[in-house]
Amino acid sequence: MMVFQLVTYLSNSIDQYVVLGYLGVRSLGVYTVVLTASSAVILVLMAPLISTLVPGMSERYGGMGVRVCRGSLRLQAAMWL
Repeated sequence: MMVFQLVTYLSNSIDQYVVLGYLGVRSLGVYTVVLTASSAVILVLMAPLISTLVPGMSERYGGMGVRVCRGSLRLQAAMWL
């Protein structure tokens, strides 16, 4: 459990250590503000979309069975790759 938490912490913050090492404290502050702002914008844009689409999609695909869900997920994965 402790190893998992350490790996999670490092994977979430390694970019900040790289910025700090190469560019310094001032740049790290700017980087953190920009990262936080961009995350907030993405959250504000995606949250309504997800909360609107997921219930309808779940109901539709849940009524048709697992086979349709698998096919849909494969199609969506193919579109992203």
